[in-house]
Amino acid sequence: MKSQKVEAAIAAEAAIPAKTPVDQAVACLAAWGAGRFDDTTLKEFFTDDFVLDASSAAHSGVAAYKVHSGFGGLKDWFAFVGSFDFEELEFSYAAGQSASEVWVRSSAKKAVYKETGKSAPFDCVNLFEWDGDKALFAKMTVAVYNPATIAAIMSEREPPFPFPPPVQLPTFDPHLTPMEPFGEIMALWGSGELNNAEALRKHIAAAAVSDLTDVALAVGPLGEVFTAHLDQGEWMDYQAEHWAMSNVDVAPIVGLKPGCVMARVSFDVKHKGTGKEAKGVQVFNELAYNADGQFVYLRHYWINAPLLASIY
Repeated sequence: MKSQKVEAAIAAEAAIPAKTPVDQAVACLAAWGAGRFDDTTLKEFFTDDFVLDASSAAHSGVAAYKVHSGFGGLKDWFAFVGSFDFEELEFSYAAGQSASEVWVRSSAKKAVYKETGKSAPFDCVNLFEWDGDKALFAKMTVAVYNPATIAAIMSEREPPFPFPPPVQLPTFDPHLTPMEPFGEIMALWGSGELNNAEALRKHIAAAAVSDLTDVALAVGPLGEVFTAHLDQGEWMDYQAEHWAMSNVDVAPIVGLKPGCVMARVSFDVKHKGTGKEAKGVQVFNELAYNADGQFVYLRHYWINAPLLASIY
């Protein structure tokens, strides 16, 4: 027969909230930051067959941007990450639409490659996938903004072309509930009602930027795509003229940055000029909205940008 003390202890333990996947992601990166990523610690957070997919940036030429598997792959990845010093590194975390997803946004004023001493601003979005049965992470997808910058600072040689300065995103007073303007503006875009003078004045901030930058792909006609677009009406005109998009799927979440929505987007697209098609183009989009509900910026974290490039 259980004593009252034992029963009270059991009840107290049951009342302790279970750690969420977000809690575990925070603890995981805290352990990494503290230098505690040995075999024992890896087993606390990751399945034996964990997959880390950084292949979204493979076209930059950085060897580490590939699929890494198991604990050996994890060690290789974090050894690569450890070859940089990050100045003013910040993380933010948010639950995904699915209970098994955790979004992590990381940014640093500078990523400094230790071997060359070269540096560049760094922004990245990671999507962790949680195995509820094992209570461990099973996969992480890495999306690095403009990964050619990392290739450039890792190289002893100067790039073979003038490297553009970093895109400066507008500052803004964040909307308290950004999902509201996101939904309204997306509906207008989807219906074709956004690209007229009145709608643009009402819903788009004067200094708005759509940042699709990927220097590794911005060659020839692709220079008109993988760049920062300052005229939103002109950019929408370009898409309407050149692209036939279909099967657009958008899964938005909030919580990574004030005033912002992070949306996982996939779509099929056919180039109206070349006739070439791409199915399953994917991107993580960060969209910002000011206190007046106006769109301020869009930053693309590409998952398979070369697939979109293939229709040109």
